[in-house]
Amino acid sequence: MPKTEASSISLNGFRNLDANTVKILLPILGYIEKNYINNDFREKKANFIEFDEFQNPVWAIFYVLFRAGKIKTLMKLLNSYTGNIRIQEFGVLFPKYQEKEALEKKDKIEAMELFLNNNENIDVFQFSLYAIMTRYCEIISVDLISQIGDYLWFNVRNIRFFF
Repeated sequence: MPKTEASSISLNGFRNLDANTVKILLPILGYIEKNYINNDFREKKANFIEFDEFQNPVWAIFYVLFRAGKIKTLMKLLNSYTGNIRIQEFGVLFPKYQEKEALEKKDKIEAMELFLNNNENIDVFQFSLYAIMTRYCEIISVDLISQIGDYLWFNVRNIRFFF
Protein backbone atom coordinates (compact mmCIF):
# COMPACT_ATOMS: atom_id res chain seq x y z
CA MET A 1 0.00 0.00 0.00
CA PRO A 2 1.43 3.43 -0.89
CA LYS A 3 2.08 6.23 1.56
CA THR A 4 -1.01 8.07 2.65
CA GLU A 5 -1.77 11.50 1.26
CA ALA A 6 -1.89 13.22 4.65
CA SER A 7 1.36 11.74 5.94
CA SER A 8 4.70 10.32 4.90
CA ILE A 9 3.97 7.28 7.11
CA SER A 10 3.11 4.26 5.00
CA LEU A 11 0.71 1.46 5.85
CA ASN A 12 2.87 -1.21 4.19
CA GLY A 13 3.13 -3.26 7.39
CA PHE A 14 -0.62 -3.86 7.42
CA ARG A 15 -2.36 -6.23 5.03
CA ASN A 16 -5.86 -6.12 3.58
CA LEU A 17 -6.95 -2.75 4.93
CA ASP A 18 -10.27 -1.61 3.50
CA ALA A 19 -10.83 1.91 2.19
CA ASN A 20 -12.84 2.95 5.27
CA THR A 21 -10.01 1.93 7.63
CA VAL A 22 -7.48 3.84 5.53
CA LYS A 23 -9.80 6.86 5.56
CA ILE A 24 -9.93 6.72 9.38
CA LEU A 25 -6.14 6.38 9.58
CA LEU A 26 -5.25 9.34 7.32
CA PRO A 27 -5.76 12.11 9.88
CA ILE A 28 -4.32 9.94 12.66
CA LEU A 29 -1.11 9.33 10.74
CA GLY A 30 -0.86 13.06 10.02
CA TYR A 31 -1.39 13.81 13.72
CA ILE A 32 1.35 11.35 14.75
CA GLU A 33 3.78 12.75 12.22
CA LYS A 34 3.12 16.37 13.21
CA ASN A 35 3.04 15.92 16.99
CA TYR A 36 5.51 13.13 17.66
CA ILE A 37 7.85 12.50 14.73
CA ASN A 38 8.62 15.79 12.98
CA ASN A 39 9.37 17.88 16.05
CA ASP A 40 11.54 17.92 19.16
CA PHE A 41 9.35 15.35 21.00
CA ARG A 42 11.31 12.56 19.35
CA GLU A 43 14.70 14.03 20.22
CA LYS A 44 14.34 13.52 23.97
CA LYS A 45 15.76 10.29 25.40
CA ALA A 46 12.55 9.38 27.27
CA ASN A 47 10.59 9.63 24.03
CA PHE A 48 12.06 6.68 22.14
CA ILE A 49 9.86 5.71 19.17
CA GLU A 50 10.36 2.31 17.58
CA PHE A 51 9.87 2.01 13.81
CA ASP A 52 9.38 -1.20 11.87
CA GLU A 53 11.08 -2.07 8.59
CA PHE A 54 8.47 0.02 6.72
CA GLN A 55 9.21 3.06 8.93
CA ASN A 56 5.83 2.72 10.66
CA PRO A 57 5.68 3.95 14.26
CA VAL A 58 3.38 1.04 15.10
CA TRP A 59 3.09 1.67 18.85
CA ALA A 60 2.31 5.36 18.23
CA ILE A 61 -0.47 4.36 15.83
CA PHE A 62 -1.94 1.93 18.38
CA TYR A 63 -1.69 4.50 21.19
CA VAL A 64 -3.35 7.31 19.24
CA LEU A 65 -6.14 4.98 18.05
CA PHE A 66 -6.75 3.90 21.64
CA ARG A 67 -6.64 7.52 22.83
CA ALA A 68 -9.15 8.47 20.11
CA GLY A 69 -11.51 5.63 21.05
CA LYS A 70 -11.04 3.90 17.68
CA ILE A 71 -10.93 0.42 19.23
CA LYS A 72 -12.36 -1.43 16.20
CA THR A 73 -9.72 0.13 13.96
CA LEU A 74 -7.03 -0.73 16.49
CA MET A 75 -8.20 -4.34 16.58
CA LYS A 76 -8.17 -4.47 12.75
CA LEU A 77 -4.58 -3.24 12.73
CA LEU A 78 -3.53 -5.70 15.41
CA ASN A 79 -4.92 -8.54 13.30
CA SER A 80 -3.46 -7.31 10.02
CA TYR A 81 0.08 -6.31 11.07
CA THR A 82 2.87 -8.15 9.25
CA GLY A 83 5.90 -6.06 10.17
CA ASN A 84 8.87 -6.99 12.32
CA ILE A 85 7.82 -5.40 15.63
CA ARG A 86 6.63 -7.93 18.20
CA ILE A 87 3.02 -7.11 18.93
CA GLN A 88 1.72 -10.64 19.54
CA GLU A 89 1.62 -10.31 23.34
CA PHE A 90 -0.19 -6.99 23.10
CA GLY A 91 -2.54 -8.52 20.53
CA VAL A 92 -3.51 -11.16 23.10
CA LEU A 93 -3.68 -8.89 26.16
CA PHE A 94 -5.46 -5.88 24.67
CA PRO A 95 -8.71 -7.71 23.79
CA LYS A 96 -8.76 -9.14 27.34
CA TYR A 97 -8.32 -5.63 28.70
CA GLN A 98 -11.04 -4.23 26.44
CA GLU A 99 -13.51 -6.91 27.46
CA LYS A 100 -13.50 -5.91 31.14
CA GLU A 101 -11.48 -2.67 30.95
CA ALA A 102 -9.08 -4.42 33.31
CA LEU A 103 -6.71 -7.37 33.23
CA GLU A 104 -6.82 -10.42 35.45
CA LYS A 105 -3.97 -10.56 37.98
CA LYS A 106 -1.95 -13.17 36.02
CA ASP A 107 -2.34 -11.20 32.77
CA LYS A 108 -1.39 -7.99 34.56
CA ILE A 109 1.79 -9.61 35.90
CA GLU A 110 2.63 -10.98 32.45
CA ALA A 111 2.08 -7.57 30.84
CA MET A 112 4.16 -5.78 33.46
CA GLU A 113 7.01 -8.23 32.98
CA LEU A 114 6.85 -7.64 29.22
CA PHE A 115 7.32 -3.92 29.42
CA LEU A 116 9.41 -3.60 32.57
CA ASN A 117 11.91 -6.30 31.63
CA ASN A 118 11.81 -5.74 27.88
CA ASN A 119 14.92 -3.66 27.26
CA GLU A 120 16.30 -0.22 27.99
CA ASN A 121 14.89 1.29 24.78
CA ILE A 122 11.17 0.69 25.15
CA ASP A 123 8.90 2.64 22.87
CA VAL A 124 7.23 5.47 24.79
CA PHE A 125 3.83 4.59 23.31
CA GLN A 126 4.22 0.87 24.03
CA PHE A 127 5.13 1.67 27.63
CA SER A 128 2.09 3.95 27.95
CA LEU A 129 -0.28 1.32 26.54
CA TYR A 130 1.02 -1.33 28.92
CA ALA A 131 0.95 1.14 31.82
CA ILE A 132 -2.73 1.81 31.18
CA MET A 133 -3.60 -1.89 30.85
CA THR A 134 -1.80 -2.77 34.10
CA ARG A 135 -2.70 0.39 36.03
CA TYR A 136 1.02 1.06 36.42
CA CYS A 137 1.09 4.69 37.41
CA GLU A 138 4.62 5.63 36.42
CA ILE A 139 4.80 7.95 33.45
CA ILE A 140 7.75 7.37 31.14
CA SER A 141 7.37 10.64 29.23
CA VAL A 142 5.95 13.87 30.57
CA ASP A 143 6.00 15.18 27.00
CA LEU A 144 3.50 12.52 25.89
CA ILE A 145 0.88 13.77 28.34
CA SER A 146 1.90 17.43 28.34
CA GLN A 147 -1.50 18.65 27.18
CA ILE A 148 -4.16 18.65 29.88
CA GLY A 149 -6.54 16.41 27.89
CA ASP A 150 -3.88 13.72 27.46
CA TYR A 151 -2.84 13.98 31.11
CA LEU A 152 -6.40 13.61 32.34
CA TRP A 153 -7.17 10.76 29.94
CA PHE A 154 -4.07 8.81 31.01
CA ASN A 155 -4.81 9.23 34.70
CA VAL A 156 -8.53 8.55 34.45
CA ARG A 157 -7.79 5.31 32.57
CA ASN A 158 -5.56 4.29 35.48
CA ILE A 159 -7.65 5.27 38.50
CA ARG A 160 -11.31 5.00 37.60
CA PHE A 161 -11.76 1.47 38.91
CA PHE A 162 -10.63 2.32 42.42
CA PHE A 163 -13.81 4.26 43.19
